[in-house]
Amino acid sequence: MKKFLFFLILFVIISGGFLSANNLDAEIKLLERFSSAYHIIQEKHISGIPTSKLINASIKGMVEALDEHSQFLSKEEFELLEGQAVGRFVGIGVTMVEEGGNKKVSHVAPNSPAAKEELRTGDIIVAVNGQKLIGLSLDDLKQLTIGKVGSKIQVTFKHPAAPETEIVKTLIREKIDEKSVRSFDKEKALVLHISSFQKGTPSEVKKILQNKGKRRVIIDLRDNPGGLLISAVETVDLFVDAGKIVEVKDKFGRLVEKYVSTEQRLVDDQKPILLINHRTASAAEILAGTLKDRSAGILVGSKSYGKGTVQALYPISNEYFLKLTSALYYTPSGVSFDGIGIEPDVAVIEEIDLETPRYTEQDKAYQKALSLLE
Repeated sequence: MKKFLFFLILFVIISGGFLSANNLDAEIKLLERFSSAYHIIQEKHISGIPTSKLINASIKGMVEALDEHSQFLSKEEFELLEGQAVGRFVGIGVTMVEEGGNKKVSHVAPNSPAAKEELRTGDIIVAVNGQKLIGLSLDDLKQLTIGKVGSKIQVTFKHPAAPETEIVKTLIREKIDEKSVRSFDKEKALVLHISSFQKGTPSEVKKILQNKGKRRVIIDLRDNPGGLLISAVETVDLFVDAGKIVEVKDKFGRLVEKYVSTEQRLVDDQKPILLINHRTASAAEILAGTLKDRSAGILVGSKSYGKGTVQALYPISNEYFLKLTSALYYTPSGVSFDGIGIEPDVAVIEEIDLETPRYTEQDKAYQKALSLLE
């Protein structure tokens, strides 16, 4: 027990810096409590849980106590994050959101296992491999859907039009490689739907803008959960002149990073219109917030989610990683939108449901954007 406690104290000193005598004494007493609980569980609990499982559960518990965005990741979970950052991963091809206590499908990748088994936008996921999803976070659900290429997964879901009927399908996981930007040529404008901010998002947007010529642009950021900070910054750069984009500050208010635009603007003097809603988050809010602050775009829809925190990855071994909330984003006006969200310039109360087709008469935010173009 003494040896175990020594290594815990050494870990605190190395990772957190040398503490004052009083603080160190308090830390030691708390670590003694942890060590006592650990050894009592090992000696007395009937199951004989392996040491590695106990330690990993302890770390996971610590991280989960921090905030909803911090995570303790295995190597497989870390590799999933990397794959999502570039738009390549192994899974069933769905993006999910939480709404009204339900896990709902917000996007189905074309030709994916989910599309082949007729999962649709708006469907409610009830269970995975027989495990009910009550109490599980979206991150927990992602871990259930990952696996090796060719492996099977059973998904139980319901269509909103028939909520009393549960459908059970067995899907075979495949490599999913989907671009984050889709474009739609409409009569009055070019619509860019950005589903997330991946490594290739800025180049995808740039290529579309160059190929389509100078047209009025509507950028749809609804249901966009965010993604890579640098991807959002480089996308902003395509729509603004030189100036501030975003600042990143730590918990003491110290500047960690500062991003500015470099006059790569590809659009003309007419401002793009951005569609946002309560699921527009993180990196998507950086694009929306910067264009609003700099009067370079018009926001239409409802207030955004309000995730203005930065997550950084820290390896703690070859097999495990920590994803920790380490800083806050600040828009060009010096405002943090974390927990607050970004207000639209033009509010549209009637929003479409996930299952309602976009860019139709029922899509009130889109219709308002069209009227603004006129």
